[in-house]
Amino acid sequence: MTVARTVRVHDSCIGVGLCESLAPKVFSLGEGTQAKVLSADLPDDLLEGATDAAEACPMAAIQIDG
Repeated sequence: MTVARTVRVHDSCIGVGLCESLAPKVFSLGEGTQAKVLSADLPDDLLEGATDAAEACPMAAIQIDG
């Protein structure tokens, strides 16, 4: 069974880029100073990378719900 999960980046993000390195299909720094979520819905196959990114974020700016 697939569980509906969402991911978001809070305003406390300072653009270190670990999230993009660990989960490039989920996060992007683009041209801004904060990470952006490429798709708010988080499929099972991307959960591990997103979780690793959330744990590595020095500002604890990544939230995964679901």
